[in-house]
Amino acid sequence: MSIRSMSNLDKLQFDAGSHRYTLNGKPLTGVTTILSVIAKPALIQWSANVAVDYLIANPGDYKGARKAYTIKRDAAADIGTIAHKWIEDWINGEKPKENPEVSHMTDNFVEWATDNEVEFLASEKIVYSKKHWFAGTLDFLCKIKGKTYLGDIKTSSGIYDEYFFQTSAYQLALQEHEDIKIDGHVIVNCKKDGGFNKKFSFDYDKNIKAFLGALDIYRRKGELERANPWKKKYKKK
Repeated sequence: MSIRSMSNLDKLQFDAGSHRYTLNGKPLTGVTTILSVIAKPALIQWSANVAVDYLIANPGDYKGARKAYTIKRDAAADIGTIAHKWIEDWINGEKPKENPEVSHMTDNFVEWATDNEVEFLASEKIVYSKKHWFAGTLDFLCKIKGKTYLGDIKTSSGIYDEYFFQTSAYQLALQEHEDIKIDGHVIVNCKKDGGFNKKFSFDYDKNIKAFLGALDIYRRKGELERANPWKKKYKKK
């Protein structure tokens, strides 16, 4: 568990095991949890494809097909976590040893940062909004050609719109406590198949509105669930 004092009065805590944030002992909602209300049709199609591929390889094993998606998802998440940690250590100047398991991903990040003379200002910085009561961890802050960017590292198959809703939430939380100018956002996509992509955004005003809209939906859904006696009864069973 990490504890960071953000002011003389506030104590922000992050439990890495449960991935939960608390402020002065009260739970904060995570940014990615809030954005889970946004539909992900590509993910639904991917899970269906995984199940079909499993049945082709294992005819009649419907029980295994139902679990195939979660098994493949968790394995992919593990690889992503390893690559993400390697990049974090590299940004912090720790000179991590080459890992053949993820080097096809991490080499792309190092090449991008080196070729663009990226100056990293912060890494894995925990931020929170007391006004909107959420928290998250931004991957990095950096300077590129004199401009300051808030960046996020993704190991997914592509760059999706909601990634910039996520980084905009981090900017909102960061600027609630620090006087820092952010010129734009960048998503660096180090794909598990060795592919690489990057995308910049300068639409903070529109993206933060989208995030706050998702926050309203998330909070309203929570209110309705708590107010629904049938759901409470069902959960007890």
